[in-house]
Amino acid sequence: ALTTLLAAVERWVDRLVANGPSTIVTALEPRLALRGERVRVDTTEGVIEGVAPTGALRLRTDADRVVELLAGTVEPP
Repeated sequence: ALTTLLAAVERWVDRLVANGPSTIVTALEPRLALRGERVRVDTTEGVIEGVAPTGALRLRTDADRVVELLAGTVEPP
């Protein structure tokens, strides 16, 4: 099982290196489980809109501004 998982991760890393983040974003976008859900990412709260072409999480804040977050812990508000 671990061998299969590591092989799959290696394939995605190879795609990332060869094509940049767009390949991974395209595959991830339709599978985003928390789209439309309200969350907090560190000190920022909002509703998950999707994934930016850079791979950043797109979050719409209460001020109706979309921010792109490259790192952080996603948790319930």
